[in-house]
Amino acid sequence: MADASNVRHDTIVVPERMSPAQVRARAERKAHAHVGDDDLVAFVHLHGSRPVGGEYGTEVEWRYSYQVIPPAAQLPIRPVNWSAGASVLSMLLSRLTAEYGEIEYGELPAAYYPLPQRIST
Repeated sequence: MADASNVRHDTIVVPERMSPAQVRARAERKAHAHVGDDDLVAFVHLHGSRPVGGEYGTEVEWRYSYQVIPPAAQLPIRPVNWSAGASVLSMLLSRLTAEYGEIEYGELPAAYYPLPQRIST
């Protein structure tokens, strides 16, 4: 884990029938409940478990850790500069016009579509 000062450790007790994926999801919800509203929980790592007695049968205690990223360390949200995309689109349209003449909407050759065409099965 990156910065040891932002790593927290905790335990969670769950029924033994829960899968590790379910335990991780529950531990992640518990971690989010323990951090501030603006803090970010980067990831949750399960370390291991041990059986413990429970009121409704056998339960398991899992140890886990998670990293907390404070708001100051999170990436700032910046506006996107679309001018580069517009120039690329303009260049592509001029190449298509030069090669195929004026093209109506929906008439682009399949080779110029950015995503693969749907293949029927």
